[in-house]
Amino acid sequence: MQPPSTNSHNQREHVYIYLNWLRYSFVTQGGNISRRTLRHFREAANVPTPDVIVNCLGIAARDLVDDRAVYPIRGHTVLVHAPHVKIAISRLGKDVTYIIPRENGDVILGGTMESDNSDPTVDLSTSIAILDRCEALYSGLRKGMVYKTSQVGFRPARKGGVRVETEVLGYQTSWGSSNRVVELIEQEWVQLENKARL
Repeated sequence: MQPPSTNSHNQREHVYIYLNWLRYSFVTQGGNISRRTLRHFREAANVPTPDVIVNCLGIAARDLVDDRAVYPIRGHTVLVHAPHVKIAISRLGKDVTYIIPRENGDVILGGTMESDNSDPTVDLSTSIAILDRCEALYSGLRKGMVYKTSQVGFRPARKGGVRVETEVLGYQTSWGSSNRVVELIEQEWVQLENKARL
């Protein structure tokens, strides 16, 4: 028996547009972005010397902070142009299946969730299986549909859950985690100021 599918009326973001908006918001509020190559996260404390470092490395935390609890979840998706698809639909279960339309008529079809798999190779049989599962969710999906590409990406996961903590040198849940990070920074800052007064 198939799990029930759901129609989504939640807010969805086009990741590329969302990330550009985040960057724009950060920079216009005085933030500075610089690119560096680091062998270990602690090197970030030296170039230039920052007041606060927020580690939100995702999968890279496995190597840059020696966190062996971090692992990738491999996701395989198919991008098609199907402007007749106007609603998002998802089905959870053994084979995660979802249809996410974008405002430009493109539609993301998914997908897979393969724990601890870091293979970046697109697999044709997986793309076909995704198309078949999505067609079962949305009858008429392929009518007028134009295939664009298949993609593989990786979400970070961590055994034991997301790690949000502070450490004095000398962080996939976006808003909720970032709010907690700000609280931790403020608490740590007060403690440092109190120590400096002693």
